[in-house]
Amino acid sequence: MICHRETRYASRRDHSVAETHGAAHGTVEKGVAATGVQVAARHLMRPFIILALALAACDETAEGVRRNYVDRHSDAFLYQGTTHDYVLHALRGVMDDQGMDVVATEDPLMFKAVSRAAAAPNRRHDEYAVHIVDLRWRKGFMVQLVKITREPDGSVYTSYRDDQLEWELIQRADPDRAAEIMAKANDQADKVRPRHHGN
Repeated sequence: MICHRETRYASRRDHSVAETHGAAHGTVEKGVAATGVQVAARHLMRPFIILALALAACDETAEGVRRNYVDRHSDAFLYQGTTHDYVLHALRGVMDDQGMDVVATEDPLMFKAVSRAAAAPNRRHDEYAVHIVDLRWRKGFMVQLVKITREPDGSVYTSYRDDQLEWELIQRADPDRAAEIMAKANDQADKVRPRHHGN
C-alpha cells in the first residue's frame, strides 16, 4: 500500500512540475521543455521505484507471506452460524482491553466505542465506529472497526479501518476459524524459500 500511495503522489507532483514549467515559458520550445520535464520526472520516480521493489521483496519473506494471508482473510471475514449479540459480547471484551465501552446508537447495525476516561481539555481523543454489515444472501455478516481521532472541537482529525483490532475480534469471537486461517497462513509461509545473505 505504501508504494502505491508514494507512486501516485510522485506522479501528481510530476504533472504539477510540467504544468508550472509550461506556464513559465509560454509556448516557446515546448518540445524541449517537455523532454526536460520527462527526464526530471524519471529521476523523481527512481527512489519510489526502488522503495516499491524493496517493500515487495520484504513481503516475500515467510513473515510477510503469513501477514498478507491473514490480512486478506481477516479483511473479508464473514461471521457465520452466530449472532450479532454474540460477536458484540466478544467486541466488548476487546474494547475493554482498550479502556473503552461499547455503546449503542440509533442504528441497530452501528455502535460506538468510547473511552472511559474523560478527554483532556484541548487534546485529541480516540473512538471507534463499529459497523455490522449484514450479508443476508450469504447468511452471515461482517464487522468493521473504524478508529477515529477527533479534535477537541469534535471534528475528525484522522480515521482508518483498524484491521489489527478486527483480527483480534475474530480470534475471540470465532477462534476455530481464526486457527484455520493461521494454520493455512503458516503453511503458505513454510513454502517460502529461505534467503541466504552473503557476507
